Amino acid sequence: MDSIRTKICPGKGTGWARTFLLLLMLQSLLALASTECSNECVWNDTLMSNYENQKWIWEYCLEVQKLMTCLKQAKTKRGCRGNISHRTLASGLFVLNNKFNCHAQLKHPQPEREEEEQPVTEIATYEPQQHEHQQHRHQQQQPLNCSYQGTYPQNMRHCGLFGDPHLKTFHGQFQTCRVLGAWPLIDTKYLAVTVTNVPVRPGSAATVTSKITVIVKGGVSPCTREKVYEAHVDHLPGSFADGSNTSGEHTEHSTQLKVLKENEHVEISVRHLGVLISVRRHAGALSFSGQLPEDLAMGTGVAQKGSQQLCANGCPVGEQFTSSNDATEYLAIFRETALSLCEGRGLSPTYLEWCVFDVMTTSDKHFAETAKAAQDDVILMDPMADAVLSSVAQWPISSAPPRTAVWPALAMLLIALAAWR
Repeated sequence: MDSIRTKICPGKGTGWARTFLLLLMLQSLLALASTECSNECVWNDTLMSNYENQKWIWEYCLEVQKLMTCLKQAKTKRGCRGNISHRTLASGLFVLNNKFNCHAQLKHPQPEREEEEQPVTEIATYEPQQHEHQQHRHQQQQPLNCSYQGTYPQNMRHCGLFGDPHLKTFHGQFQTCRVLGAWPLIDTKYLAVTVTNVPVRPGSAATVTSKITVIVKGGVSPCTREKVYEAHVDHLPGSFADGSNTSGEHTEHSTQLKVLKENEHVEISVRHLGVLISVRRHAGALSFSGQLPEDLAMGTGVAQKGSQQLCANGCPVGEQFTSSNDATEYLAIFRETALSLCEGRGLSPTYLEWCVFDVMTTSDKHFAETAKAAQDDVILMDPMADAVLSSVAQWPISSAPPRTAVWPALAMLLIALAAWR
């Protein structure tokens, strides 16, 4: 019996072997205790099985302290305070916490890691519609891979927002909306996009986008850290908020920001998600275009009733304009003038009417360029572009009453009065 004990738990000089034995015992105890006292406490088997790699002490310590906190919370449950498995597990974690010197380790920020250093061997991509057993098989058999695993481009969806503002949803619906203030365009487990809209001018119900925030969420994939991009109407930054342009392995960055035209056009690609985002700055307003895999764009929870994600669900009915009369009391220029600025650009019927409306509302000819760029994004990013652009939005011809030409009429009246005298 002593020889068996010696083989299992050797003597002095084999501390890591003892740690392994303790980890194995704690794992078994957690499984036993979880039935009644710690259902919510989850043990990261893959991470803790790499205990011998001392480069990952920070991650071990975080895992140990998470479990300790979880068990402290479970201790308040009836019957857990005296549960022998629960108490033994807590004691073992206390030993590991001291052995790894976790209190000191976690005072420092998490060390930067190269992707090839990751101890977890898994497929780190967004894979649409995979069953749980398929994902488990990938984790066991494949190394880290930060390439998109879905079907491209057949299952891609596009959403765009530009102008006063005009929305093309993931479903190919066209809407012109008020949506004053901050509104979510996209909000998924992996990605979030928010826009902030302000009145196009005093007295107008129409708005333009003054700020766009893009968040590539961290913590859900080893392929990227969290990255935040904030575009403002007066400035289009050439980097993420932390000053970087990339995230991920050096030779094949999974998240990347490119400046296509300084202070006018940037592009953000998230390779492992299959996501492409375009942000433009034109005519004192911002515009957005995004291409996402279908399951990410409209997956579970995205299109739920009550969700305000504009790209998936469109604008609320109360925020939609049915004609240009809803958006403004008077127009800055006549329709014929606006039409002359928008024609000849190859715009589809819907984008042409949107262009005319924007130019009539603002008198800014640069909105014609914004409409053309928005349509070009549809052609580039939407596999169904031909069908989408051939459809016509339920939007009457821009026909809000023009301002009365007061001064010419007054001049003619004065001339008539002088002649009459």
